[in-house]
Amino acid sequence: MFAYAIHMKKILFIFLLLFTGHDSKQKVAEQLVRTWLKHLYYPCYYSSISFDKLKPIYSSYEVDTEEGKQLSRLTTVYSDSILRYGMIEQSTQKNNFYKHKLDSIENILRQRNKTHVKKLLKYSIGHVYRAKNKKGVMHGHVVTFELNASLTKVIYEEER
Repeated sequence: MFAYAIHMKKILFIFLLLFTGHDSKQKVAEQLVRTWLKHLYYPCYYSSISFDKLKPIYSSYEVDTEEGKQLSRLTTVYSDSILRYGMIEQSTQKNNFYKHKLDSIENILRQRNKTHVKKLLKYSIGHVYRAKNKKGVMHGHVVTFELNASLTKVIYEEER
């Protein structure tokens, strides 16, 4: 019964957001995080302090395409090689070779990222709040939340 009531509240919240139309994405995200935390803690044990600006997270060429993934792996290999041969003083020729290769691949990735059609994956927002722990003592928290692209649910949270 309690789960049903929470589900109905979420549906009502989303319905109101869709039809009022004057709430910005920032306000929608803040309300979503507040609702999430009020269900995590009892409402009287949670106190909001501040929110960071809502940041969209887009896809990239390195993640979306197989070629991008391979080029990204190559940059890691060449970076490791530069570090390895940079420690050996006699290997400056190999070190320069890997630097040149790394620069070339990074240029290719930059160019492809410019023309790559990016899609919105999710949003990220930071939040500072106070909440009571199990002993009843109020503690401050600084947390980054990740929200789905439609701003309807929290998909990840991490304390900073």
